[in-house]
Amino acid sequence: TQVYNDDKSSKAPFIVTPPILKVESNARTRLKVIPTSNLFNKNEESLYWLCVKGVPPLNDNESNNKNNITTNLNVNVVTNSCIKLIYRPKTIDLTTMEIADKLKLERKGNSIVIKNPTSSYVNIANIKSGNLSFNIPNGYIEPFGYAQLPGGVHSKITLTILDDNGAEIIRDY
Repeated sequence: TQVYNDDKSSKAPFIVTPPILKVESNARTRLKVIPTSNLFNKNEESLYWLCVKGVPPLNDNESNNKNNITTNLNVNVVTNSCIKLIYRPKTIDLTTMEIADKLKLERKGNSIVIKNPTSSYVNIANIKSGNLSFNIPNGYIEPFGYAQLPGGVHSKITLTILDDNGAEIIRDY
């Protein structure tokens, strides 16, 4: 288990405890993410990635008996799952609904630009315009950033924004 910077390759200023653990089938566990620095941006959110590697146990039931005519084929798959870890400074107190209300949409030629004038990341699950559905790269707009939608966008746009708990906030623009 490791926390990486936005590029997913360099280590971020966090440690995760426990770094290695055994999880039984259908069991749950908790990881604690602890900052190792106080040099975070104080004016806007910072994005990191919490990556957890899952390694299955080896099959202990294999037999080396040469008289056994049964052949077992076992495939072990190692998984590596990464989720967004957003560090939010105490100075930022906007709710996701307030952030959604501050988004600005501007027509630029045939396309639409979604501007995020806030110091927070905006996680966008879906964008609809008429019968068309769009996604933006990475699924989010960074603080003070923007996303440009391709041509064919109608005047009415519906954004599905995810809050900190994964709940959907639907806004029409």
